[in-house]
Order: sequence, then structure tokens, then C-alpha cells
Amino acid sequence: MPPLSEHCHKFAALLGLLDAMWSTVRGVDAGMLPTAEEIDFLDKSTQRAKTLWIDLTLTTTQPKWHLTFDGHLLEQAKQRGGLADKADDTIEFQHQQLKRLRDRCRRVSSVHSSEKPSAC
Repeated sequence: MPPLSEHCHKFAALLGLLDAMWSTVRGVDAGMLPTAEEIDFLDKSTQRAKTLWIDLTLTTTQPKWHLTFDGHLLEQAKQRGGLADKADDTIEFQHQQLKRLRDRCRRVSSVHSSEKPSAC
């Protein structure tokens, strides 16, 4: 394993590259298509970040790794101009509505379990 300072510098470089990569592909909402220079930057940054990730022996089971480092992100930027921004608020709201609906419509296992003792 490399000295700690070298390891830290590599990790910092990786985080900087990831930030730059994802900033490059988030222009769809702004209506700004990436330029040829930005696509080239994304290609080189992705390759460098993948090399650093592997060199640092980082692991993950996330499919986002595959999408980021195995060419899908770059192709999306080339074909569609980047990625649209997605807020999680609407998704969370839908989860809450679904939970309420499930609670409201769930089956009662027996008549006795649906009866509640009175507070009197």
C-alpha cells in the first residue's frame, strides 16, 4: 500500500474528478448542450477516475459504478447532451402515499384482530 499522503492525494483527486464529471453532464435542465471540449474532458476524466478508483482498491456493488465508468455516462452525454436533474421529493412523496394506501387497504387476518378493546 502506498504511503498515507499519496493515498490521500489520490483519493482527493478522485473526488475532484467525480465532481467535475457529474457537473459536466448536468446541463440538460439548463438547455446547454455539451461542447466537443466538454465531451473530451468527460471522456478523459472518466478514464482517469476509473484508474484511480481501481488503484485505490475501492469496491462497490452499486450499478452506478458500471454506468459511470463503463461508457454509459459518456454515451448519454454524447447522444442526449447530459443528464436531467432529478429531485427525490416526488419519489419520496409517492412512497408515502403508497404506504398510506397499503395501510388503509390491507386485509384483516380475522374479525378478532380488527376489534379493539374499548377504553372504558
